[in-house]
Amino acid sequence: MTSCGVLARRGFAKFALAVGCMALASCTPPEGKDFYQGKTVHVVVGYEPGGGYDSFARIVALHLSKHIPGNPTVVVENMPGASSMTATTYINSVAAQDGTMVAATGLAPLLQPLVDPKMQTIDPRKLAWLPSSGQGLTLIVLSAKTGIKSVADMQANEVKLAGSGALGQNALFAHVINATLHTKIRLIHGFTGSAGELLAIERGEVQGHPGLMWSSLKTMRPEWVRDKTVNILLQYGGNHPASDLPDVPYARDLITDPNDKLLFDTGVASLQIVRPFFMGQGVPADRLEIMRKAFMDTYNDPEFLADAKKLQIEINPEDGAAVQAFIDKTYGVAPEVIEKLRQLYAAQEG
Repeated sequence: MTSCGVLARRGFAKFALAVGCMALASCTPPEGKDFYQGKTVHVVVGYEPGGGYDSFARIVALHLSKHIPGNPTVVVENMPGASSMTATTYINSVAAQDGTMVAATGLAPLLQPLVDPKMQTIDPRKLAWLPSSGQGLTLIVLSAKTGIKSVADMQANEVKLAGSGALGQNALFAHVINATLHTKIRLIHGFTGSAGELLAIERGEVQGHPGLMWSSLKTMRPEWVRDKTVNILLQYGGNHPASDLPDVPYARDLITDPNDKLLFDTGVASLQIVRPFFMGQGVPADRLEIMRKAFMDTYNDPEFLADAKKLQIEINPEDGAAVQAFIDKTYGVAPEVIEKLRQLYAAQEG
């Protein structure tokens, strides 16, 4: 056979292979960027409408579609319950694992499975974490009518603060603060979300709040800040204290015992990933990457940033891989620290 014949046969083989690949591709369901065209992405918020988490999820949803290839419809739904663990369980165990179901929750899914044996069917390390909008600087605030003005006052006097549920994240934060700063916080439960908790303060049903985000206070009750209706006693979470709260002590700086500091850091670790979004553990890797990029692009979108500024929410995004690494690190803490946190958590149930 001539060399020309060999080359011709090789060329035909390559052509046949290419045709076969195209035919195979035509039989394969569209994946990756083509998947979302014509679809609806559901953002499931773990709280009642009107609160800080709900408001933020809605402005994210407003801008998210244009950053997802195919520009799917994005809708927000509310599934309140168990400090957002109801929504977490739904996304993890019931919802479609195709990349169209996104959870917008509080901080409970990050830490509660670590401290609550009943929640260990959910492993945060296996969830498909999306980029975080930043850290959550959190406050203890008390009505100015109480006359409680300092951490020392909380160490000397019992204070009754609002809690959405005995097993919620703010309850755990309060117990960790009691254990490390020797305060006398007593939680009063039964309020629905931050909106209900703030209303309870206004009605005098409780004296204050143990875990109100600084951005939420400025958004939901700006007059409290302006008129000094509340005393801001302590700030915690985030990477550093707020520049606009120079006279409010930063909790971590008040803790001197190294073991207490480690307990505190782990107990409030979820505040490093504020307003988390995630999908179920079965979502295909290519769709996870698409959604991670879409969220990061949203957080850098000037129109989104303008809307976030209206809510006085500071955006310092962390990509999804960094969120995943932080969760892995938190769950790798020393067993004795985890045991102490579980004891504090168990005390809440009693």
